[in-house]
Amino acid sequence: MTWDSSHTNSYFELPLGTVLTRRDDFRADLDLEFHDIAAGVGPDKIGTFQIAFGFLNRLNAHSPKFIRGTANDSPNLVEFNFFPSSEDIFPTVWPAIYSTNSVLNYRPSGADFTTNLDLPLHTPLQISLAYTASNETASITITSSGALVGPVASTKLTHGEPGTRVFTEFEVDTFALISYSDAGQPPSFYVGSVLAHATLHRILVTTPSPPILGIEGKRGLAGWEVSFQSLTHWSYRLQASAQLREWASVGEATDGNGASLVLRDTFTPGTPSRFYRVVAERR
Repeated sequence: MTWDSSHTNSYFELPLGTVLTRRDDFRADLDLEFHDIAAGVGPDKIGTFQIAFGFLNRLNAHSPKFIRGTANDSPNLVEFNFFPSSEDIFPTVWPAIYSTNSVLNYRPSGADFTTNLDLPLHTPLQISLAYTASNETASITITSSGALVGPVASTKLTHGEPGTRVFTEFEVDTFALISYSDAGQPPSFYVGSVLAHATLHRILVTTPSPPILGIEGKRGLAGWEVSFQSLTHWSYRLQASAQLREWASVGEATDGNGASLVLRDTFTPGTPSRFYRVVAERR
């Protein structure tokens, strides 16, 4: 693995096959060994910049408008961040969360903002990034051979400070190892850059089941029917198309019940050929 902020954004991606929000539990566990980490390596960018991995929205992350350095143009992120030391900046670990409207989960008066911690080199590290829906908290735990390497870093979601934009929701669909570009940083003393190398030994991503499982379709006596295993807190709608470009809903939305669900489209003789899909929406 190489993190080099002098290049454009780059990602090693693992699609999740589902969309995660603040109402889901999910985590990523990595085994990493860092060989070198250096901040302030770019011309006129002598401050620090982050090493990152985590959960993102692929459509957002690949947009030309997605710029991590501005801190205002990177929606839908739940990620591990490590900022190596630079000048007067202490090395910092923090789980950063950005909402769909690019609001950082920043609590300037809170005790759970950052954790001062340096990452050791040439040491096998087990790094866990976890989000728990019940208390809306993201946390980072770093161990080596079963022993903690510094304190656990955690932060709760916030609904915004008075007079600021409100943190709304996040929607992520991909896990990625991320090397961010340092472009777009506002002029200030902390404009930074980073170059780091590590060996990655393992990735384990744990997510809830997708909202549609075991889907089967067939032509019944009265028309087309599709059956699948549904989940509670989701609603399902059958849609049909004649040409795979324009889709129309067939019937009303049906709430999931945690068991098998069947959606049907009745049609009359002479109906043209149709394609079908099932759309799941969280309730």
